Parts: sequence; C-alpha cells; structure tokens
Amino acid sequence: SQPGQVTTYIVVLGYHYPLLGSSIIPPFAFKLNPIPPTEPYKSFYQPDRFWGNRHQGMMNNETPSHLQLERCTTHNPASPKKKSAYKKKSALQPTSAGMAVALNSQHPQRPRPQALPRIRSAPPPRRVLECATVWSVVCFFISTLYTVLLVVFAFTKHPIISDFYSWVIYPVCSTAMVISFVLKPSRTDFGYLALLYFQYFLYAILAEVLFLVGAEFKEINLLRTWTRMAFKVLLFPIALAVRSRVATLLDADLSEFLTISVLKGGLVVGLAQLAFLALSSIQCQRGATLERSEESWVECKRSLYSQTGVGAIVGTFTVILLVSGIFPKRYKEQHAFRIRKVAAMNLTLGEAVEASGLAIAGGCCLFLLSTYGVEGDFYYWHEEKFFLCATGLGCSSLIIFAVWKAIVIERHVRLDIARGTVPTDNARDPLLTRLSNFWVFVAILATTTHTAFIARGLWANDPYLIYSTTDAYMFPLVLGLYVIGLFGQPRRQSTGAMWLLRIHFVQYSWGSEILLIITRGDTLNHVVRMILMTLMFHFALKLRASIGRLPDEDLNDFLVNALFKGGFRTLASVLFVLFRSLKCMFEHEDATQFKFVLEKCEVNVSCAVYTSVYLLMALLLKIISQSVQKQWRDDLVVTIEKVASMAISLRKKIQGTLLVLMIICGAFLFALSGSMSPNRRFVDVVGLVGMGSGVFCTVSESYTVGKAQDMLIRASSSDVKASPSRHTQDHVLGCSWFIVFPFYLGTLVHTVAAILYAVYVAEWAWYTANVLAPLAGGCCVLSSFMRPRDNGLGLKAVQFQVFLAAFVSEIATIVGASREEEGSDRRNG
Repeated sequence: SQPGQVTTYIVVLGYHYPLLGSSIIPPFAFKLNPIPPTEPYKSFYQPDRFWGNRHQGMMNNETPSHLQLERCTTHNPASPKKKSAYKKKSALQPTSAGMAVALNSQHPQRPRPQALPRIRSAPPPRRVLECATVWSVVCFFISTLYTVLLVVFAFTKHPIISDFYSWVIYPVCSTAMVISFVLKPSRTDFGYLALLYFQYFLYAILAEVLFLVGAEFKEINLLRTWTRMAFKVLLFPIALAVRSRVATLLDADLSEFLTISVLKGGLVVGLAQLAFLALSSIQCQRGATLERSEESWVECKRSLYSQTGVGAIVGTFTVILLVSGIFPKRYKEQHAFRIRKVAAMNLTLGEAVEASGLAIAGGCCLFLLSTYGVEGDFYYWHEEKFFLCATGLGCSSLIIFAVWKAIVIERHVRLDIARGTVPTDNARDPLLTRLSNFWVFVAILATTTHTAFIARGLWANDPYLIYSTTDAYMFPLVLGLYVIGLFGQPRRQSTGAMWLLRIHFVQYSWGSEILLIITRGDTLNHVVRMILMTLMFHFALKLRASIGRLPDEDLNDFLVNALFKGGFRTLASVLFVLFRSLKCMFEHEDATQFKFVLEKCEVNVSCAVYTSVYLLMALLLKIISQSVQKQWRDDLVVTIEKVASMAISLRKKIQGTLLVLMIICGAFLFALSGSMSPNRRFVDVVGLVGMGSGVFCTVSESYTVGKAQDMLIRASSSDVKASPSRHTQDHVLGCSWFIVFPFYLGTLVHTVAAILYAVYVAEWAWYTANVLAPLAGGCCVLSSFMRPRDNGLGLKAVQFQVFLAAFVSEIATIVGASREEEGSDRRNG
C-alpha cells in the first residue's frame, strides 16, 4: 500500500471459528491500520458477536448481524449521532455469508477494489436419527411371512409347509424381526410401540400356537414349541433394553450405526444373503416335486440343512452386529480385533476367545456352504446329526465371543464413568518383524501329521487310504501351512535355524515321497515331485533371505498382509474347494460303502486338488512380488494402463496370458469337482496345463524380482544413492489389439458353433452355441468401446463383429431349428 492509504481485505474467521477469529483479527487489523489502541477495539472481543445464530439470513444472501465488522473508531451504538457518523464512514461492503471486506480508504477518488466472490458455506452433515417408515413396513411384512405360512399349515396340515418352507424362510424372518427393533430407536410413542409389540406377538406367540394347531399331537412337538416360545419371550425384554440403549448414543454414533450397521449390514447385506441362500432349497424342492411327487421333497434335506445352517450363522452374525450398536464407537474401536496381534500371538484372554470363536464359526460356515446345493436325503442318522452339530457349534461360538466381548466393553465403560475419564486412542502397535513361534510349530505339526498318516497306511497295507485321505486332501492344506512357517521368521538366519529348516523339509518332502514310492510303486511321479520340491526349497531359502533384508515397515507389511492374512485367506479358499468335492460323495447312492464311494469320486478329488494348488501358486506369486522394498515395488507393478495399451515386455505379456489361462483352468476344474464322473484324462490334461502356466508365472516373477534386488544391491554398494524412477501416469486412448482380439475371437467361436448347428443339426453344436451366447454378447459390447477413436480398421472390425453376433448367428440358429423340426416331423410320419 502507498503511504496515506491502507486497503485491507480481512476474511472473517470468526464465522466458522469464533474463538480463533476473535483472537486473531483485531491484532491483525490493528497492525495494518496504525490506529491508537483505544477502548473501542474491544468490541471485537464481544462473544455475542460470534456465538449468535450463524445461519440466520443465509438463504436470502444476507450478511448475518454478527459479521458486521466495525472500524476501530470510537463508537457508541446508543448515540444516534455517532451511529449516523459511523454509517457514513463505514466502508464495509456487503458480501456472501461468512465473508466481509473491511475497507479503509483516505482517497475517495481512487476506485475501490471489487468485493470477493461469493462462497457458499458447506452444509452441515446430515445425520440420520431414525430410518424411514418404509423400512419398518418392509421388515414387518418379512417377519410376518413366517406366521402367514403357519396359518396356511394350520388349515391344510401339509407337512411340507412346517418341515420345509417354514425352515427355509425362518432365518430371513428372524433377522428382519431383530432389525425392526433398531430402525427407530428414539420412537417411544404409544402407536409405534404398540405396532412393534404386535409384530413380535405375531412372530413369537401366534406362529407357535398355529404350529401346534396344525401339527400332530406329540410330546416332542409340544416340548419343542413351548421351548421356542419361552426362549422368544425371554428375548423380548432384552431386545427392548438394547433398543433403549441404542437411543442414548450420541447423534454421530447413532447416525453411523443406522446407516452402516442397520441399513447396509442388516437390510442390504444380511437379508439379501439369507434370501439368496433360500433359493437353492426351493429350487431343489420344485425340481424333485415335478420329477417325482409332492412327498419327494425329503430328497432335498441336505440342501435344506446346509442352507438353514449357513443362514443361522449369517443371521447370528448380523444380530451381533446390530446389538453391538449399544456401545459408543470409540469403545468398539479400542477393543477391535487386530490381525497383527494374532500373527504375533500377543493376545489377551478376550482377544483369544474372539479369535477362537471366529475361527470355529468360519470353519463351520465353510463346511455348510460347500455342501450348499447338494441334493439327496441322509443315508444314516449320524450324518444328519453332524450337520446339526456344525450349525449349533458355529452359532454358539459366535454367541460366546459376542457375550464375552460385550462384558469386557461394558466393564470398560463403567470404569470410565466411575473415574470420569474418556477412552483414549490406542497406541500404535509395534512393527511385526517375525511371526510367533506358535505358527512355526503349527506348520511342523501339520507336516509331521501328514507323514504319519502315510506311514500308518503303509503299516496297515491300505494304499487307498493313503491316496484319497492323505495325499489328496491333506497335501494342499499342509503345503499352505508349510509356506507360512517357512517365511514366517525371515530374519532368523543362524546356523541352527537353517539346519532346522532343512531337517523339516527332508522330513516333509523326501520322507513322504519315499513312503509313497514304497506303497504305491509310482516311482517316476514321486521322484519328479521330489526334484521339483527340492528346487523350490532352494530358491525359497534365497527368497527368505532377501525378505529378511527388508526395512521394518516393509517387513511388517509383508508378514501381516501378504503372508499371514493372505495365507490363511488362501487356506480358507482351499478348504472350501476341498469341501465342495465332497458333493459327489454325499450324493452317491452307495454312501455307506466309503471306499467304493472314494473310488467313484477319485476324479472329483483330483479336480479339487488341482484347483487348490493353483490357489497356492497365486499365494506364492504374491509373496514373491512383496519381497521387494515398497519404493521399488511400484516400478515392478503392471498397472491397468500398461495392460490396456500393452506397454510391457514380451515376457510380461506371456506371463499375463498364462496367468489368465491358469485362472480359467482353475475355474473349469472347480466346476467339474461337483459333477458326476468327469473324464479322468481330460481332467489331467487341463490340470497339467494350468500347473505349467503357474510354474512359468512363478519363474518369471522370480526373475523380475531378482533383477530389482540385484539393482538395489549394486546401487547400495556404489557411492551414488539410487532412487526408484517415477513414471508419470500413462493416458490410454485405446486398448491394444492384443487385448481386443480375444473378444473378437469369442464372438467368432459362437458364430461358428451356430453355423455347425445349422449344417449338421448336432445336439452338441446347439448346446455349445447356447452356452457361449452370453459370453459372445459381452465380448461384442466390450470390444465396441475398447478403441473409441479408431474410425478405420477398428470401426470396421466392430461392424463385422456385430454383423456376426446379431445376424449370422441368429440366422444360423433359426435354420438349424427349422431343419431339426422338419427331421422330427419326418421321423414321426
């Protein structure tokens, strides 16, 4: 500013930050405008000027009264003369809400600066204190559906309603009833509470009475009905207490609970999953009724028990998620389950109970989910009891861990209330540089048990027990645990630790393979496996040493995310695949003859084993890629932009293609694992193709990581400190022809199948064309947008592809169908 003129723009911070604005603006203005420190500038410190109604007049673009800044001159609001003089001298310009301009000009001939542009203040976040009435209506109708079915049963007395349909929808209705209690926790008026009580009366009392009316009068039915009714009556005051406790939460916690836990976790995710699970049992019952009779629904008992069991576990978890809303968010975060503590086995008693409960419930849910969709009745009562025990064990483990955790959090809340303190944020957990010895012991125990089973089969002269039970089912699980134990402590490079690793490998690999050679006599197969596993162990030791040289943060990220979390997630997937292969055994007519059934389902087991090995290869690829420092890892990652434009090396292109081929082989074999009697030679060919693809991907990724590590070692040994290159983001204007061509090929294969059906009127061609129709449609749509700026060859290729998919294929299908109809008419005379 020039001498004699000081023009200052002051942003009124007091609008959004009253205390900050009242303490900063006056000294700032006083410093720029040298006015003597007289009494009037104290008006800036008047709290009423900043703590008034901050939103009054905002909708009319008016400046709030507490934003009317005054010049630092003597001013008495009670004096009308001084007030008019103040109005003449004031240079305040009206601006938008939250913004004012203080102008002090001694030269009126100079033009005044323009006012600042209007800036609308962000609206306050909207908080949901109760859900809409439409969700209450939805839950009301879903929960009363169980009662409606039992009304029909009371009049018709048909056993399929009480023994099948009521159990199919029972988890859905029970979860909807629980959700109804927490949709509007703040509503305490008589009308809403009466409707809620009536809804629970229909679900808990009237439904059980209707079941007694329609069912046969037996002591067991009477006992079960009164037990369920008493249990539901006892749960009602607990539900009301939970509802009232949720209503006392802070507005922010209550809003987050209603939107995240109730609407998303309960209605969208929980009820949707339960409704989807119910479809398989209904589909099985409809198919059995159409093929046989109405009483043949008993052939769907396996599917019914699996669906009800998984639904019960999912419903229990959803209810626990809703009931957890009685605790404030900060307490739940402080007692949250951390995977890092499990990896280090640094658990308190409550955390150990929680981890055990979740593991048991997850295992039971995996078993029941893998048998989901299995048709047939139980052949002996022990099998039925096993399904019921799996359901009860999964639900009870969840309830036990939830009750334990609720007691711990409630005790913490009461202690803080008694002391008058608030929960503090958890301190950051120390970096994890090694897994606990417990997990290494688990790996050694698993491999020793595997070898012991093989030795037991050799001693009992039972080679079939060795192959089907041990070598097939235990091999992928034991191999996954062995990988976790091998890389769990990468910084232990002492002589004793290395000798322990070598002895463990010899006992697991060489010992097991030698015993299998003695028993089965397939020498070449097992010798090749020994050589391959020895080579993999040699390179694994080098990889383990390079992982041990990582910085602490990178090593912590590797152990927690890549090895521990990724490893046990892979083991869960392997368990699901292996359990899924049991479908052949469950559905076989001679299920009582265990060895005969294993022989019939040998190919299904092979499909599951191949798929499990593919999953373990994917885990190994992740471990290899995470063995480099994070600052160098970005250069090794193949981004989606590079894939779209194919700006990668030839080796990476081959690796990506073979990785996709391995995924396709795994998906195909997983589908075959649940079928009846697949072709053995075909399964072996597909399995070996996928295995070879996975081995090449592993070798290629190891070569890439080895080059990066050698570069890092040379840079660290030289005087110049190397740093990773920083690539700018690539702009993709069109996908590569290497990506587009497979989509064209998919449409062409469908067209060829349709033409073959038109020429030969073969059933296999018709089946192939119908199976590939959705795939060809998706390929046609996607390839049309992959090169949007290519108006030359790309546009012509798209037009030709649409012509094949829309005209040639459909015309060929019509011709084939007409020829088939003419042939059938000719055969029928």
